[in-house]
Amino acid sequence: MQYISGGWNYVNGVAGLLNIVLICGWFGIYASSGKKKDMLWPDQTKLWIIAYGVWNIAYVYSCAPGNAFYSGVALNIAATIPALFWAKGTWMQNRAATLSFWMMWVMTFPYFFAIGSTFNVSVSYNPVANWTLAIISLVLNVTLAIWQIHRIRKNRLNPLKDEIFTDLKEYKIINSYREEDINQRHSHTA
Repeated sequence: MQYISGGWNYVNGVAGLLNIVLICGWFGIYASSGKKKDMLWPDQTKLWIIAYGVWNIAYVYSCAPGNAFYSGVALNIAATIPALFWAKGTWMQNRAATLSFWMMWVMTFPYFFAIGSTFNVSVSYNPVANWTLAIISLVLNVTLAIWQIHRIRKNRLNPLKDEIFTDLKEYKIINSYREEDINQRHSHTA
């Protein structure tokens, strides 16, 4: 695999560290109790999911360019599309599943993506592409940071304990699943 180095790695590194700091609502994560046992995270916003996805694509494009299409774009889309449209709140569970599948596949078939393989998707190795991805990643994460800081200050929240986005529609939709689970448990025990 060929690599090119550049300042975009530092820019994207800052974006990645910021993305980690912006994870919020840990105490609100719960498992649903229906037929499907989904791990749901109501406080994880669409903006965080997208900011993470762009950061991850920028990282893979720079640090594992031979696998960038599959491990960057395809795996992020596989976890993100359901979480944004029909399986709201399940991004973390979907991401864990896609990464698990990916690692099993890569470890079982290591030459699947090798140069010369029919399945290899080569990248341009163009520094402009690296810079563009890194800058978009940083901008998304800085935007998310500003939004979160504003909400934390405005609502006087403790970001380590409190959920930050409880008034958003997407939070309410995901959290309503928890209420349905509680109501179902009470109806079965009554």
